[in-house]
Amino acid sequence: MRDLTELIDRNPVFSHLGEREQAALLRSATSRSYRRGEFIAHYGEIWPYLFLVARGAISAVKLSLDGRTLGALKLVDGDLYLGPWIFDDGPLPASFEAKTACTIYLWPRQDVVSVLRKNPEALWQACLLLSQRIRQASGFVEELAFQPVAARVAHLLLDQFKGGVNLHVPRELTLDEMGQRTGTTPVMVCKVLSRFAQEGLITVGRTQFSLLDATRLEKISRSR
Repeated sequence: MRDLTELIDRNPVFSHLGEREQAALLRSATSRSYRRGEFIAHYGEIWPYLFLVARGAISAVKLSLDGRTLGALKLVDGDLYLGPWIFDDGPLPASFEAKTACTIYLWPRQDVVSVLRKNPEALWQACLLLSQRIRQASGFVEELAFQPVAARVAHLLLDQFKGGVNLHVPRELTLDEMGQRTGTTPVMVCKVLSRFAQEGLITVGRTQFSLLDATRLEKISRSR
C-alpha cells in the first residue's frame, strides 16, 4: 500500500496544492479498510466525503429497475473519487462496493472544498476529473441503449486484451462482475462467451482468456 504522502503528491488534483494545504489533508485524512463485497456507501445516501484508493479495487454500482446490478466505473490504487455531491451536498449517484479487500483514505467534503476554493489550478483539475467521470457514465449508458449484449461483451474483452496487445489475460472478473459491466445477467455473459469460443474468437479457460481473432471481435464490438 502506498504511503498517503506519495498518493497526494502523485494525484493530479492534490499535487497542485501547496505544502501547507497538503499537510492539512494529511492531518484530516481517515483510513478505512473493507472486505471484498462490503459496501462503502449506498446510492441515494447523503455522504459528505470523497476518497482516494490506497489499495484494492472499488466499483461504482447501481441497481436497475429489473434487479440487475450495473457497474460502470472501477477505481484502483491511486484513484481519487469525487462527484457532484462535493459541490452541492446532494445524494450519491451510485453505491460503492469493494471488489477486493481494499483500503481508502476519506476526507470530509468541507475540508477539501475549502482547500480547492483557494487553489484555482487544483479546482480546475477536480473539474476535469469530474468531466471525465461524466463522459464515462455517458458512454456506458449509450452502450446499454444502443449496443447488443454480444457487442458489449466483446468490447469488455477487448479492454482486457488491450485491443489485441495481450493475447492471454487472467480471468480477473467473475461472470457476475462481467454482467455488471455490460448491463446483463451472468447467464447471458456465459452464453456469449461460449458463442465466441465456438466461433473461434477466443478460448475460455478456467483461469484465463486467450485471444484468437481480434479483427472479428473488434467488428462485433462495433455492431449496433
